[in-house]
Amino acid sequence: MLRVVVLWACVAASLAAPPVGRVTADAAASVRDADALGARRQATRRACTAVGTITCATAQDNFKKWNDALQSCRTKDVKVAAEEIAALYSVEKDPKDLPILSFLPTVSPNHIKDIKKDGVEDTTDYFVDFCGKNPAGKITDDIVMQLGGTDAYLHSGLYTFELGDIGAQSPVQARFSYVWKKYGNDWKITHHHSSLAPIAARRSGEAAAELTADDTAAEETAALVAKAAEAAPSPTSRRLLTTPEDAATNFKKWVDALKTKNADTVAALYSTAPGELSFLPTVEPKHLKTNAEAKDYFVKFVKSNPYGIITDEQVQAFGTDAYLHSGLYTFALGETMGKQTMNAARFSYVWKKYGNDWKIIHHHSSKQPTGIIS
Repeated sequence: MLRVVVLWACVAASLAAPPVGRVTADAAASVRDADALGARRQATRRACTAVGTITCATAQDNFKKWNDALQSCRTKDVKVAAEEIAALYSVEKDPKDLPILSFLPTVSPNHIKDIKKDGVEDTTDYFVDFCGKNPAGKITDDIVMQLGGTDAYLHSGLYTFELGDIGAQSPVQARFSYVWKKYGNDWKITHHHSSLAPIAARRSGEAAAELTADDTAAEETAALVAKAAEAAPSPTSRRLLTTPEDAATNFKKWVDALKTKNADTVAALYSTAPGELSFLPTVEPKHLKTNAEAKDYFVKFVKSNPYGIITDEQVQAFGTDAYLHSGLYTFALGETMGKQTMNAARFSYVWKKYGNDWKIIHHHSSKQPTGIIS
């Protein structure tokens, strides 16, 4: 079992996550924030950039397939539509006969892996609920990066959704990370992380204060961390060319860099290659695309003294020079050690090897959702 106690700067939601379907004040506030709403209505398409032989056109065509399937919720039986959307997600299994899918949805607190058993949410279950919102998406900013050979790529950025009753919908700004992989002639999603865009006003200490408003007693905190550690599964290499130890070692490097509280040290772990950085932080609404922007972010957040533990994770390797590390973590946050609050978040990292050095080319961190958007 991998138990990594960490110090990091990605701020997240409260630990307790109500069941899917519960309307929360936090989600409603995010959606209805007046300033953000005005910006969402004016959202315009920024030029896509692509690194490698897989083009923006390929990525956008695949997104259109997904979005068209999503919009079929408006005209088809919800269960039928949900099954058609779910069919775009990978059903490939690893050598241990476990699904490789890693799905971190916008409004479910679960890490969905399509493990078929009673009481476990799968992709179809999620989209049956989500279809009820009559969703339709539009990309406003995106980056495409080839992973490994020519059969996989990352597509990440910002999109705006229209949700609600037809004729009375509200725009919702969100962030996305897709990893698509080609099986024969068909592209399938092996990873999807979608999250509400943070409210623009959230910055540094202000954001930390908002996101850690629910205090947890020290004894309860210790018990929750122990329980999370006990339940944490070991990561599984999804292909044999990259081992789980690569993910553990590189994650520790990131943690150790944060402990220095030196933004330059942290930023040095992020790619400086032109066009090869996509960073979607937990409480920053912008899509950060340069090493300098990453550094500016960490100047603020290395001061927060957060630490925690990974509670669920998966590793997908792409050749020998790139891999995805995604899952859930639980952490404490606060300026005073020993008086911190517990929080839960989701993470997606894509690491790429340049010579002998691993660098982060994609990082998406989001607060754990607490229910369906109203």
